[in-house]
Amino acid sequence: MATVGGQVVGYAVFLMRGKVAHLISIAVHPEHRRKGIGSALLSKVVESTRAGSASLLRLEVRESNLSAQELYVHAGFSASRVIHSYYDDGEDAVVMELEL
Repeated sequence: MATVGGQVVGYAVFLMRGKVAHLISIAVHPEHRRKGIGSALLSKVVESTRAGSASLLRLEVRESNLSAQELYVHAGFSASRVIHSYYDDGEDAVVMELEL
């Protein structure tokens, strides 16, 4: 969780199953984006999953969410495949993975 002035402005949720961790959700309030909060949250997730002995961190991201994909690529993730019609509105998801 990320806070500014005592208010929550971002969070990350992940799940670990054996050696594979799954980043379920990461979000930053629109007023606090582009300030490094998302990067800091993602770094904390990577650190926590490594400490938990995961060897792979996986996530899904909307194909249209290029800013999030850029964040993940900058953190070392690479696209592994596309899941067609993953989201309720029919948009595809890009599966991205980081070997830990």
